[in-house]
Amino acid sequence: MDQIACFIEHLRSVRGASPHTLRNYSIDLAEFWQMGQGELTERAIRRHLHQLTLQNKSKATLARKLSAIRSFFKFLVRQGKMDENPATLIATPKQKKRLPKALSSSDFEEFIGACDTATYLGLRDRTIMEVLYSSGIRVAEICALNKSDFNPSQRTLRVLGKGQKMRIAFLTKKAQQWLVDYLNHPLRSLSSDKHQKERDPKAIFLNRFGERITPRSVDRLFADQCKRIGSSNRITPHVLRHSVATHLLEQGMDLKSIQEILGHSSIKTTTIYTSVSTALKRKAYQDAHPLMKTDEK
Repeated sequence: MDQIACFIEHLRSVRGASPHTLRNYSIDLAEFWQMGQGELTERAIRRHLHQLTLQNKSKATLARKLSAIRSFFKFLVRQGKMDENPATLIATPKQKKRLPKALSSSDFEEFIGACDTATYLGLRDRTIMEVLYSSGIRVAEICALNKSDFNPSQRTLRVLGKGQKMRIAFLTKKAQQWLVDYLNHPLRSLSSDKHQKERDPKAIFLNRFGERITPRSVDRLFADQCKRIGSSNRITPHVLRHSVATHLLEQGMDLKSIQEILGHSSIKTTTIYTSVSTALKRKAYQDAHPLMKTDEK
């Protein structure tokens, strides 16, 4: 368990892993350690994965947990604590490739239109959605934004991404104006029965207690928004990120530029959007072409 703690600290301080990643790795490795009773062998890993399968865990969950175990053993090898990594002998469970969802512009307008911008918190929610859709940044990145990261005149955000890599994200004029209005709202410095005044002078986005908002809170407000509009689709911050990438690609932007905007470390991650774009075009073709409608009859 001490070695797991050292590994988690390595992920945090050296690799710049997000709080979400650190939490998942901590849970997955502690679970493996307890079920395997401290045995660090290929057999223990396979036994652990078998137990998870019996618990009806999905292949995606199995792959994630195996990845955490594999990374941990790789760390131990580098630290001289093990001679070899037994997890390299175990294949990652194959998963069905699922294309990311992407919203149309009209879907997005309907989604954000349900925000009650007459209220301070409603204005905040609308601003978060506008900034995410405009810039394509991750939910953890928007929560980490400071006021000093925002350049209103240039309409840019300085974003600290995965691996502590800094990049510049761009805002539309519309998103920039929402952000200015939110930061300058008079209720930001006042408390009410709905929220507390600003307690974190650095953070851009605050929760109702006046402190920096968390990714979990943003996910929750998106879920509440879906219920508000009666949407059966699960619209999340990540869906907006996919939507931005897909729309940029459809407008002719090259993959390398999209990779830099999204902060992907590898171009392979970005190439999935070529499939998304093709799928959307195919659906539009099938919905619009008169011969397709005739064939269906």
